[in-house]
Amino acid sequence: MFSLARRAVAPQIRADGLHRERHIHALSKICSDVPLLSRKPNLTTYPAQRCTQKQVTCGGPGHRSHLTSALLRPSFQSSIARLLPPLSPRNMSTVATADPNRLPTNVKPTHYDVTIRTDLENLTFEGFVIVSLDIKEETSTIVLNSADLSFEQVSLTTDTKKERLVPTSQAVDGDRISFTLPTSLPAGSKAELSIGPYTGPLGNSMTGYYRSEYKEGGKTKHYSLTQFEPIDARRAFPCWDEPLLKATFAITMISHADTVNLSNMPSNSEKIYVPGNAEFSVLEEKFPLLRTLGGEWKVTTFDTTPPMSSYIVAFANGPFSYLESSAKMPSGKTVALRIYATSDLIHQAQFALDVKEKVLPLYEEVFGVEYPLPKLDTLVASDFDMGAMENWGLITGRTTAFLLDPNTTDTGAKKQVFTTQSHEMGEVIIAVFPEFKPKSDFIGDHLNQALALDAKRSSHPIEVECPTADHINQIFDSLSYAKAASEARFLKGVSIYLQNKLYGNGTSKDLWEGISKATGLDIVSLMENWVTKIGFPVLTVTETPTGIQDFALDTSKPFKLNAGTAGVYRVLYTPERLSKIADEAAQVDSPFSVDDRMGLVYDAMALSKAGLSKLSSALTLVDKLRNEKEFLIVDVIASNLSGLVSTWWEYPEIVGNLNAFRRSLFVPLVKELGYDYSDGEATDIIRLRTTVITNAALAGDESVINELRARFDHFRKTGDDSRIPPGLQRVTYQMAVKYGGREEYDAVKQIQLSPRTPTSKTAAIIALGHAQDPALIKETFEYLLSSARDQDFTYWLRGLSTNPKSKRQVAQFFKDEYQVIYKRFELNATLKYLVEISFGSLSTTKDYEETEAFFKDKEVSKYSLSLAQTLDTIRARVGYIGRATEDLAVWLSGWRGRTDLGKELHKAIL
Repeated sequence: MFSLARRAVAPQIRADGLHRERHIHALSKICSDVPLLSRKPNLTTYPAQRCTQKQVTCGGPGHRSHLTSALLRPSFQSSIARLLPPLSPRNMSTVATADPNRLPTNVKPTHYDVTIRTDLENLTFEGFVIVSLDIKEETSTIVLNSADLSFEQVSLTTDTKKERLVPTSQAVDGDRISFTLPTSLPAGSKAELSIGPYTGPLGNSMTGYYRSEYKEGGKTKHYSLTQFEPIDARRAFPCWDEPLLKATFAITMISHADTVNLSNMPSNSEKIYVPGNAEFSVLEEKFPLLRTLGGEWKVTTFDTTPPMSSYIVAFANGPFSYLESSAKMPSGKTVALRIYATSDLIHQAQFALDVKEKVLPLYEEVFGVEYPLPKLDTLVASDFDMGAMENWGLITGRTTAFLLDPNTTDTGAKKQVFTTQSHEMGEVIIAVFPEFKPKSDFIGDHLNQALALDAKRSSHPIEVECPTADHINQIFDSLSYAKAASEARFLKGVSIYLQNKLYGNGTSKDLWEGISKATGLDIVSLMENWVTKIGFPVLTVTETPTGIQDFALDTSKPFKLNAGTAGVYRVLYTPERLSKIADEAAQVDSPFSVDDRMGLVYDAMALSKAGLSKLSSALTLVDKLRNEKEFLIVDVIASNLSGLVSTWWEYPEIVGNLNAFRRSLFVPLVKELGYDYSDGEATDIIRLRTTVITNAALAGDESVINELRARFDHFRKTGDDSRIPPGLQRVTYQMAVKYGGREEYDAVKQIQLSPRTPTSKTAAIIALGHAQDPALIKETFEYLLSSARDQDFTYWLRGLSTNPKSKRQVAQFFKDEYQVIYKRFELNATLKYLVEISFGSLSTTKDYEETEAFFKDKEVSKYSLSLAQTLDTIRARVGYIGRATEDLAVWLSGWRGRTDLGKELHKAIL
């Protein structure tokens, strides 16, 4: 009595933003925990491999059902692989000298000897690099990467000639520099290229070798660190800055004696520099001005690394403190573990250190590859562009990624820390912190985000060519991470891949061959559809009275397609079938798991947005789940309803009714759970309380808002924040600013200036964007431009962009200050996020046209993909509003009518 039909409008792309899937092959039974059907009693079926259509009968003889198989396209993108060979999207491989975007293949670097002298007082650095080269083809020209570095001397020696060769000329082309030699180098020979001393600035761009600042005793001080991914090692030392060109690295650092030097490997020597001492004669030859420097300096040398790509080289210098531990590995060796931060922050790093100690041995056990380095450090930076970076032996990242105060931190911040630390070593966390339900969390944190982005016209495949350097930063999005990680279940195959490619370079095909070997299945051909194409399948379920019998399935019993929401596709039911499933899902003893119920809500909402089903049908599902108390499902409902309010933000009557519906769902849970958190409470209860209080307040419930404001007023008047639990910081600050005035605004502003924790700073920044007074909104924009730290810029804009009073002002601000913003962020990844935040919440055809027109004459190469996705978002929202407004208004009106009638009947009974 039901059929599953894969929509075969190929390769049509809908204007509403959802890709209708192409004809694709089905995935056979690869993994026992990826079933297609979930039902009671349990029934699991798998589509046959290479089958485009399978007919099944449900209900009895003569009843027909179609099952058109959909591809469950598994892939793997665990960051654990970054500690070993990178996959092809990462490899800017030197495939041919004819490719203008790749370095020539005539020479290959094998070893770098890099010396860096860091001057934190003058915010500059000086360097000298010697590169060992294999000459692959006869050549008189050497081309490599360099950016923002000033050279004094360049020379080359070979194993065939004793004299030192000095280039007769050099030319600069963007981030490349070429040296022409007076004579050709024969193929098969070896050479050493020496460049230096060279100088560069310790800028604040959060790329290359840059500076970060902190406060000590009221004074601003600095330290330095690197961020080279994807193509910024060239800003710290001249190099062949393409991941394919692996080499070993020997790092030496010269710094002020009262600072700490860090790099990928352990230090093997650290000595105070003595001018004129024969021990330092080589350094004095490299840096002629070294003798003339005032103050006390020291020289730190580090062990040579294994072969690795330039983008995971790392070093840092500053007044760091550390916490330390060690991990006993399954291989028998002990790995030294440390976390470094400035002295004012280091006490908040213990949890991240504990996570590292537990996770690292699991990585070695699961993947069957010995951790190759003797230590694994983490450096916490106050200024950092990305969340974190998996440099070999020296992980780096921002404060919110690694720090928390156990006494004042909510579970969300704790989850972020353990997820980030684990992610940078490999996503093997289920056995370490099961209370966070990472398998179920994955559906919301990754799978749904990936499907939402992959439904856009501007989506991209997982495996994509990067024609230019600017393109690389743009593909580091939720699709590359989340869609690719949606089926990381073939660990044995991954282990084979890692062992085969240790210290080498790999392609995606190498990975699929490893999984094929482990499973005995043809993964290579199967994965072609998954990694090289965009979009995903939609299974359409309909019920018909007649048909061909294959096997019986009694549809009088509950069933759900995509059991456990394990498959990477959406399922479309008729409104009648979805309503029946909702009735069963709402039962206390429902056969549908938490993952199943999450998937039902995500699919219903996404398909209504795409115009494939009615929004009223999705809301009926949500309404029937109103007694749900599982945090993950309540959170899915809350986020989707919040999204509807953000979509119809310029329709006050609809927003009012939506907020009434939200209050009806969340306020009863607030009354049940209360505002206070107890020691020993289950993690899900803690997270549920935070979610329902936050969403009840955002929906305008007066009792919740008044309670939160009263707690904030107590803090503002007394300085005692004990009545503001960590889980309620963000919403409490937001309600204080939104419903308060100058005094509340200034109090929250002071929190962001002198925060107790990184999470409280972020909460305060976002809250300041919710002021309703035009004067305070103007003040926020002015502060953003004049005083906000670069790494916090997105938080400030995000707060303002979610405030209806300032939403359009954010877009205008970006336009008015475009030149300043572009110059400030052109070197890092922040720029693409600023485009999304500034324009992504707009919702009219006029908005779309004006946004498109603004960027028409701009150089958008650094954020072209982000811009395309943002325009897609606006266009999809316009279509959604046009299609669903009447349906939404009618459903909400009917709901309110039923609710009001119910209240009257209740009063009459009383």
